[in-house]
Amino acid sequence: MPELEQFIIKNKHLPEIPSAEQVAKEGIELGANQAALLKKIEELTLYIIDQNKELKKQNEKISKLEDKMALIEKKQAVHIAQ
Repeated sequence: MPELEQFIIKNKHLPEIPSAEQVAKEGIELGANQAALLKKIEELTLYIIDQNKELKKQNEKISKLEDKMALIEKKQAVHIAQ
């Protein structure tokens, strides 16, 4: 995604999608535009799926770390009480 971000910053539009300025000057071919938009929707959907997988992994790691932390705190409390 860093390459995409750089492209958007530099060109002010998505790759393979005409800029607003270009559309205003030259018009737009609806069929080709619809196909390009559908491609972008598919790319975004796949990206969201991947991000959700990563988020799930991170949440699982956090949960495990929280469990470990609770166990450590419990052991420390028992040790201090003795």
